[in-house]
Formats: sequence, structure tokens, C-alpha cells
Amino acid sequence: TPPTVTCDQPTPVFLLNQQGAEVTAAVADEGSGPEAETVSAPTDTSSVGAKSVALTGRDLAGNETTVECSYRVEYGFAGFFDPVKNPPAINTVTAGQVVPLNFRLTDASGAPVTSLTTAKLTAVTLTCDLGTTADLPTEHVIGGLQNLVDGSYQLNWKTPRIYAGSCKTLRLDLGEGAFRTALFRFRQ
Repeated sequence: TPPTVTCDQPTPVFLLNQQGAEVTAAVADEGSGPEAETVSAPTDTSSVGAKSVALTGRDLAGNETTVECSYRVEYGFAGFFDPVKNPPAINTVTAGQVVPLNFRLTDASGAPVTSLTTAKLTAVTLTCDLGTTADLPTEHVIGGLQNLVDGSYQLNWKTPRIYAGSCKTLRLDLGEGAFRTALFRFRQ
């Protein structure tokens, strides 16, 4: 019987251009025994997003099993800068106001990432004492993504007036397969 190959969990996350990044899996075989108890393979960290790599485990009888093990590559993200506070802090704003979202992206060595061309905002209900309002499919950005300098970016989020009297989790999607979040409380 072929061996069982189990990918590491949770899914490993690496930074853009991270050197020496590897994905590992455990190999088990109740028959002849595994050739090695773990197998690993180098990862491609040259771009962000969800990826996978094939890992093959072998047993001492010559049987093998190959599985795809997932991993994710992300930008270095230090959080949002003033005026937005990062979780667990909650930002209180007036519904309808424009909120500047400032952030900086780097790679694994700390070098600035200056090639980001798109970012998407969504907001989902955050339970709070104010109540709830409908979630919109996408959020309105004034002026698009602004590439400032040295890996710094700004998005000007035009908050919807219909969010008055609710709380939302703002989700910034940079194409990594993960969200960067900030928490908001909307007054009238």
C-alpha cells in the first residue's frame, strides 16, 4: 500500500521574495515504513497569492504518493498608518466621511514594493451596540490607488452614509489571498 502524505497545517505563509522558504509534509506508512518521515520542497515566492507545490513520499517497498501542498505568499504589511488605528482598536467616524487608508508594503528583505497597481475594499458587518446595516458588495474609493513613494500607498475610502448606526470590518484585498482589516464604528 502507498504511504500517506499529510501537508503541514495551518497553510504556511511566506513573504514576497523570501529566500529558503520550504513546504513540508509528514510521511507515514504502516507497512514497510516510510523512506523518510518528512519531505519538503522549495517554494516560489516571487509573486504574491495562493500557491501549491507537489510533495512525494515514498515507503521502503517502493510505493509512493504525491500530494499538492498549499502555501501563500504575502507582502510585508506593517498595518495601517494614521489616522486609521489597527485592530483591536475601533475607529469612530461619521458615515459619509472620506477615510484615508495609508499603508506600506515591503518584501522579505524589507525592500519597498512599488509595483502594486490595484487594491479592493469590502466591508462586512461587525456586531456592536449600534445595530447593523446592509453590507455593500464593494466600497467606493476616490481617486483610485495612489502609489506615493518607497512602497507607501493611499486609498481614500468614501464611507457610505447608509452605514450610520452600525459597525463594519473593512477588508483590504491586495491580491494575496488574505485580507488586511480595520474596525469601524459609524455615527450619524
